[in-house]
Amino acid sequence: MKFGLDELGNPISEPFGSLEDILQWSAGKFSFHASNNFHLDNFSNDKNIPRKVVKPVRPQLLVCHDMSGGYLEDRFSQGSKVASGYRFYHWHLIDTFVYFSHHFITIPPIGWIKAAHKHGVTVLGTIITEWDDGAETCKNLLKSKQFIDEITAKLAQMAAFYGFDGWLINIENKIETDQVPLLEYFVQSLTAKCHAILDFAKVLWYDSVTVKGELDWQNELNAANEIFFHVCDGIFLNYCITEEKLEQSRVLASKTGREFDVYVGIDAFGRGTPGGGGFNCKEVLKMAQDHSLSSAIFAPGWTHEFLKGDNFEDNEIMYWGIIAQLVTPRPVTIPFATSFCQGFGHHYYIEGQQISSQTPWCNLLTQQIQPSFTQSQFLSYTVTKFIDQVANEEAGVKEKVRIETSVSHLHPASPKMELDLHTAYIGGGSLKMTTKGNEPVWFKMFKVNSKNCKNISVTVTWKIDESRTNFAMVLCNSAGESTAGSYVILELSPLGDNHKEWIGGVYCAKLYCSVTSKQEPRLLAGGFMSSTFHVDTSGFLEGSNPEFMLCAVLLPQHSDVDGSGLCCHIGQIVICEDSSKHEIPKPSIKSLWCLGVQTELPLSTQGKEKIVLHPCLNMYGVEEGGLDENSVTGSVSEPSSRSFSDLNLCVPMSSISTASLEASASSSSIASESTFYVLKWDTLSVESVDYFLVFSYDQRGVKTLLGQVAAQTFVYKKTEQHLSSFAVVPVFLSNNFLGDEVVFYL
Repeated sequence: MKFGLDELGNPISEPFGSLEDILQWSAGKFSFHASNNFHLDNFSNDKNIPRKVVKPVRPQLLVCHDMSGGYLEDRFSQGSKVASGYRFYHWHLIDTFVYFSHHFITIPPIGWIKAAHKHGVTVLGTIITEWDDGAETCKNLLKSKQFIDEITAKLAQMAAFYGFDGWLINIENKIETDQVPLLEYFVQSLTAKCHAILDFAKVLWYDSVTVKGELDWQNELNAANEIFFHVCDGIFLNYCITEEKLEQSRVLASKTGREFDVYVGIDAFGRGTPGGGGFNCKEVLKMAQDHSLSSAIFAPGWTHEFLKGDNFEDNEIMYWGIIAQLVTPRPVTIPFATSFCQGFGHHYYIEGQQISSQTPWCNLLTQQIQPSFTQSQFLSYTVTKFIDQVANEEAGVKEKVRIETSVSHLHPASPKMELDLHTAYIGGGSLKMTTKGNEPVWFKMFKVNSKNCKNISVTVTWKIDESRTNFAMVLCNSAGESTAGSYVILELSPLGDNHKEWIGGVYCAKLYCSVTSKQEPRLLAGGFMSSTFHVDTSGFLEGSNPEFMLCAVLLPQHSDVDGSGLCCHIGQIVICEDSSKHEIPKPSIKSLWCLGVQTELPLSTQGKEKIVLHPCLNMYGVEEGGLDENSVTGSVSEPSSRSFSDLNLCVPMSSISTASLEASASSSSIASESTFYVLKWDTLSVESVDYFLVFSYDQRGVKTLLGQVAAQTFVYKKTEQHLSSFAVVPVFLSNNFLGDEVVFYL
């Protein structure tokens, strides 16, 4: 049975290895990983009406993330202390994200789900069978339609419970001929059930098994695999494609108007991929686009896994900068807030103040909305392909693709737009913009969908590191730089007429005076300033187009400054419908409980049951498992929550008053035993919470960040000798506001 805990008691995302694991799974047993909007009411099996079927109107770009077997540091749902792992932040260029591993059932870790959804990207798990074991699994799975319905119902429920959007099905083994119709039924049943209970469901078939049950990759959509394509949402083609195969795929898919549901596989490691993969993945991407087909990039973590070294940031920027030459970034949608944190850092900051913990951290669920444009806007990439003749003992002379790249700067001031981990407003870093010399520079940042809001509020939290720097934000129509139109200047530091003239000259446009009011800048912690502008958008939006560009401009205060460069940090940007007219409530925690559990390490199955299946922590009313009352540290008090009415084991606490729990751990505990504290809380308007921060206080009042979680539970293995209390703080999704801190005293 899967419990969502490892042997050291760390909550983890983990795969499922067998049909038995799936059948044993029950939503009520996994309270550490439920999505915030999970409800058992969604699981009615008689629902057969799809919720939101969104037909793509352009070629899609899918990323299939496969790295070193999966479930690395990203598996820790409360965060990791290793900050050097792979991270992805070019979400604005992709539409679908698949978390891939070679386990039978791959559940995407919560950090990837949260980061992708924050950027409007669909997330899929993976179902894979391989080799002889896979063939045996398929025989057992495909024994009857009734059994298939039972399994697919569980798989759809898993997606709903964990918060992702569907599945990639990859059958990499032979199927018995008489079971092929049942395999088709499996794909159809899973697709229908996912569409019945998921808002943006998607089920994709990988080009592997054919209609004859043979494992025979077609590298195209054809009569051998189209039966699976017709009963799901799309097909992920294998990588050995040709122009002819792409055209045949397009013709066949166009008969049902589904060209964009064909995803042309591109292996970043270059296995079978024309162009050699790597930095030349754009070659196949361009081929797919020329045939009006979508694309699927497999293992773009190549920049981290294969290239290694200390140049990950530069390599990642180059890889996606080259892809960006062919892909239009998707806009972010109002309301949105970002502190530019990528989900890791050397320290954690709250409103400009560094929390005491000195430990590096990583937790992708805290990743903020990333800019639509990156450092690559200032760079030009050249990719050259060479075909080398390589001697091979078996095949004689063999051709091998070799790729060379070069980079050049497009701007004489060599502007840089990068994440700075040494200062932040919320999270682990802020956006740092620098230039060399004394020349003004225009930084494209976000493409924004205003949703036709006439009045918007723009709040910028920033600091200027060089006294010679002037800083402004510019809102302009979506055509962007060097196109005639209208724009609005948000003066964050006083600008002279020469500055405004330069901005107008770059943009070749007219200034639109639509700032209806501006609040005076406020000085915040960490040297940050905050300014809020109320803007009328009607004058600079183009006709019915709701999109605009948000840009930053660095300018020298005077033309005769020393020329050593300009520098500015942006700690946070919040854009919403005018906040003076639409007040957004803060979420608050209404109750908090703490359970103390003593158990031996490493955790056995029974030890995990003590924590996970304890009825005091059961969020969904499943009555099984349990603990001896002596295992619960603390006094007995009547709980206020309905689901705890007959347990008398937890101390409730309101969000206003505080209640104490006296520790009563047995002094006779043997050395191999460890004490775990499990926190659980209830929250008002939980759907509006991005994540929760969990802290500890020692007896001196020193505050330490323990982790960040998406669910309303937290597991902590006691390591502090002078632990005094725990605190939980919700972080609001649309504006990064922090809710009230709720403290539980031990």
